[in-house]
Amino acid sequence: MCVGARANSTPSPTTLQSCTRVKVTCKRSSSLDPVQYPQGRGEMPALLFSDLTVRALESIHILIEGRSVRHRESRNPSRSERMQRRHRLGPLPALLLIALAPATAAANDLGEKLAKEGNDNGAAACVTCHGADGGGNGAAGWPRMAGMNADYLAKQLDDMASGERDNATMKPIASGLSAEERRAVAEYYAEMEVPAEAPGTDAAKSVLERGQAIAQQGLWRKGVPSCVACHGPGGDGVGADFPAISGQHASYIENQLTAWQDGNRQNDPNDLMASVAKRLTEEEIKAVAAWFASQPARPSAE
Repeated sequence: MCVGARANSTPSPTTLQSCTRVKVTCKRSSSLDPVQYPQGRGEMPALLFSDLTVRALESIHILIEGRSVRHRESRNPSRSERMQRRHRLGPLPALLLIALAPATAAANDLGEKLAKEGNDNGAAACVTCHGADGGGNGAAGWPRMAGMNADYLAKQLDDMASGERDNATMKPIASGLSAEERRAVAEYYAEMEVPAEAPGTDAAKSVLERGQAIAQQGLWRKGVPSCVACHGPGGDGVGADFPAISGQHASYIENQLTAWQDGNRQNDPNDLMASVAKRLTEEEIKAVAAWFASQPARPSAE
């Protein structure tokens, strides 16, 4: 993906390197000058993202590159290196597992208790709205939580408790949980199996096809990248900042995109989602939400 620079700015070496990898040339431009799309798929314009968005995407690139380099360096260690590692570690892994097992079990028990019963500090049981299977309730707009990334869920609960994420329903519940309890609930739902079936939608085939095109290819002439560019293949989620949206209820996805459009939700990294949502029409939002709701849910990537 090529990220175009704003007028009178110069793409950084990281951005240029990313563009080179997919054989696309970044251009300094204040207009939608066309550049060649990879593999002969026509033309796409230079994207007029904000500087913050460009830096955020560069950060993602650096993070991925760093993990890739570490993986390559550690994939083929020499025999002497392997022996040294074993000598250094010794019985440490087994001891750590033994030491951490009681704490992990206690956290899981606390999360399950809170999810099913709530607490005496104003936090209602999570299952009341999100269901016993953590699948949520599409008619009411309650999201699926089963199989979501634990760090993402914990951050959302923290943000709701602090008011950084505005949600009148969830604020008293999140505020009624301690930081430890919010973490326990997040880990409980992260370990829960995802629902076997997708929430589904009654959208027409043409609407689903439109949503699939936006999700997988983006709307380059409007400066909208594909959803899977950040949320991962299939929309299964990537880490704490890019949640799984496959197998999520269409009503919830629509509500969140609208909230970013209106400025009622602002707790994402560098205002990335607002910059995307504000470029989408109501019909485009409904289409992409319907397509993700028609996809099976899968556990979020770490």
